[in-house]
Amino acid sequence: MRIVLPAFGLLLLLSSCNLFEKEETFVDASVAAAVNGTAVSETNTFRLADYDILAEGQDHLLLKAGNAIQIVAATGYQDSVARFGKKPDALLVKKWTNPYPHFRLRGYEVDGTRHDGSFVIAASELPILMDRKLYDTSFFQTYELAAWEEEMPDKLMGNMIGFVGSVERVVIDSTTLAKEAAAAEKAAKAKPKAPAAPAADEAPAPGTEAPAPPKETVRYYISSGNVRVQIENTTEPGVRLLLDGMISQGKKGAFYGTINEVSPPKIRKDTKIYGKFQLSVFDFANRLCVLR
Repeated sequence: MRIVLPAFGLLLLLSSCNLFEKEETFVDASVAAAVNGTAVSETNTFRLADYDILAEGQDHLLLKAGNAIQIVAATGYQDSVARFGKKPDALLVKKWTNPYPHFRLRGYEVDGTRHDGSFVIAASELPILMDRKLYDTSFFQTYELAAWEEEMPDKLMGNMIGFVGSVERVVIDSTTLAKEAAAAEKAAKAKPKAPAAPAADEAPAPGTEAPAPPKETVRYYISSGNVRVQIENTTEPGVRLLLDGMISQGKKGAFYGTINEVSPPKIRKDTKIYGKFQLSVFDFANRLCVLR
C-alpha cells in the first residue's frame, strides 16, 4: 500500500530537520560595507575585524561606520570582554532590519578561536529610534539654555520644553552621595511630620529593608554655556548608550521634556546646575530617540 504524505506534513518534516536553514557564513566586511550592503552574505552574517566602538554597555555596542552609526545588541558584552582579558579580534554579527537596521552579536573571535555569544531580547532591548516625520516636537516650547545664566525663565515647572545642548557624563562617588543623602534627610526633618512610623523595636517586614547605598552612580547633564540641567531618567541601557555615543563624538543635539525641579539661586551659582530635567525625546543620528 502506497502512503501519501500530505504536503504540509512534508514541509513540517523538512523544517524540523533544519533542511531549509542555511548555515551561517560570516563574510569578512567592514562595518560600513555590512551596513550599506556592498558586502554580500546570503545569511546576512558578517565578520567585523576592523571596528570602531563609540560606546559600549553590558548589552549593547555602538559602532561607527564612516558617517553612519550602527547599534549592536550584544548581551553580556562587558562580561565577555572581561573573561577574554582583551578586546575581541573580530565580532561575528547578523544584520537585522526590525524595528530598524542593527546588528545582533553571534559571537567573538579571540586569538583565532571562536566564542559563541548569546542573544536575550529582554537584556538587549533596543532604544526606540523614529523618523523625525513620525514624531511632532512642535508643541515643545524651545529655549536658549545658555541664556538662563542671565535670567531664568518663569513658570518652567511641568511645562513641555526643549533646547539644544551637549551631553556630559559624570561619575558621582560614595562621599558625594552620602552628603546628598544627609542633606535630603535634614530637609525632610524640617518639613511637617508625617504619620508616626512603626516602633523602633518593631522589625521591618521582610523585603522592606532599606537598600544599601550605592558606591557610586553615573549622572548625565545637558549643558550650554555655563548652564547645566541634570537628566533624571537615564536608566534605559540603550538610551545611555546613545548619550555616551554623543559624548564620544562631541555632538550637540536637541532635547525635549519637562523641568521637574528648579535649583535655588545658590545651587545654580555654586554648581551651574539649574534644575532636573525629565527627558522624553532627543536627536540622535538624524532620528529621534523616544524614551519609554
